[in-house]
Amino acid sequence: MLSELIIGSRKSSLAKFQTYLVASKLKRTFPDIQIKFRFLESQGDRDQTTPLWKMEGRSVFTQDLHKDLLAGNINCIIHSWKDLDLEDRGETIVQSVLEREDPRDLLFFKKTSYDKFISQTSDKPNLINIATSSPRRERNLGIFLPKFLPNVIQNIPIQFNPIRGNIQTRFRKFIEQDFDGLVVAKAALDRMLEPEVLWDSNQNVTLISDEDKKEFIENKNFLQNCIELCYFMVLPLSQNPNAPAQGALCVEYLKTDSAIQSIFNKLEDKSTGLTVEKEREILSQYGGGCHQKIGVSILDRDYGVIKFTRGLTDSGIDIEDRRILPKSILNEKVDSSSARHPNNKYKSTEVWPPNKNMAERTRETLKNEIPKNKDLFVTRSNSLPNDFSPENEFGFQKIIWTAGLKTWKDLADRNIWVNGSFDSLGENEKMGIDKLVNRPLDFIKLAHDTENNSTNESKYPIFPTYKVSSPIVPDGFDPKAIKAAFWRSTTEYDALTAIYPELLKVEHFSGPGSTYKMLARANKNPNVYLSFNHWLDEVIED
Repeated sequence: MLSELIIGSRKSSLAKFQTYLVASKLKRTFPDIQIKFRFLESQGDRDQTTPLWKMEGRSVFTQDLHKDLLAGNINCIIHSWKDLDLEDRGETIVQSVLEREDPRDLLFFKKTSYDKFISQTSDKPNLINIATSSPRRERNLGIFLPKFLPNVIQNIPIQFNPIRGNIQTRFRKFIEQDFDGLVVAKAALDRMLEPEVLWDSNQNVTLISDEDKKEFIENKNFLQNCIELCYFMVLPLSQNPNAPAQGALCVEYLKTDSAIQSIFNKLEDKSTGLTVEKEREILSQYGGGCHQKIGVSILDRDYGVIKFTRGLTDSGIDIEDRRILPKSILNEKVDSSSARHPNNKYKSTEVWPPNKNMAERTRETLKNEIPKNKDLFVTRSNSLPNDFSPENEFGFQKIIWTAGLKTWKDLADRNIWVNGSFDSLGENEKMGIDKLVNRPLDFIKLAHDTENNSTNESKYPIFPTYKVSSPIVPDGFDPKAIKAAFWRSTTEYDALTAIYPELLKVEHFSGPGSTYKMLARANKNPNVYLSFNHWLDEVIED
């Protein structure tokens, strides 16, 4: 067993924090190993004005450390994996280390800016200035934000402005300069907002210098103060896929160093490695590099692999691909997803709901007053009463979260600031906003009055705001002719199968989320699609 390990890393606060995080896990796994650190300032750290995609050469954050590794000055390097270019590393191996953090981006919008935009004065701004140096973010958010910001600012032109520096430097520039919004990687901020994980119980505090500990705490306090000055929005991956490997850490070491490999094999997260490699592989098909206006998200779930790709190629071709693929795609070197088709195709008269139309249901609003000082999970836009006011309640700023993007868009059109969405993937997806809010979250789920009686097992207390009828069965419906069904909710499944038990034996389809969970628990072996329309396109014959 190796007795001493020298770990290299960038000198930024985030890079040091991430390196300490890995080192702490190493010490818990190998208590006898002695760990030393070598923190270097990279080319990318030294130049904090030039946009990354304009800087000469590749791997501006990693090439100095790479040379140090080849020279034998260090045993390994801890990287933010997205900093590595897509080229082969030659004499070294790169592998995942620790589980991946949240890959989504965050938008922060100054409250003072928002107040100016919604004011009725003649000097209100006529341009929204958002700070980001990422061509990917600029392209995809230039499409998303004008539709999903509150209606009162939807028609104001957006200008994206370059900003460089570590995360605390970017926040300082954002707050002090004439910017309205800032986009950052959520994983980086999440780590900086919880430095205590490095010295809480079961952690080895001797690894961290007192100077660095003080720096981490000061950074946390500074960032929390900045966040309190802003509204925030967790940007959905379906509309703004991440940069490949965003949120993931990796370790780099020499191919000839089997001792190091045996150590880090214990810290490897295989799912992270597979999803990151697939994201990098997909981007490489378009040339790669931080100049690319393309985002790629690969999410490994128990029902399959979600793929979101969106952006603009160098040749000006729009890319937009959203689908669920078999889990085997993670082990394939070539993305052959375009050649995949479902095993069976059905006529529109052989499925529920028939004739390519969603089952109709009537809805009636209930006159229940929304509780104060509660955060709201909104399942449908009509579950939030029209007279709802998003104003603060004695200093309490509600968090508004939606089930999908249609509900988000509807609420934005009603001038409601939405903080994020489950992106139609189900409420078992992580919100991951505890550190941003810096207070206990207390959500209620706005839904219909029969949801508590269904087989659905919601994570949140149900607050009924409307009544809903059973699905309306069209005239001439013959359950014996049905071979497949797409269930849009657990209540739809419960109601229809109670009337027509024949439907229990058909091939079952659903979207991700609670309906899938219910069907899986009932041993119905459901096939999952991102939406009803995706299912129509893939499964139903023209």
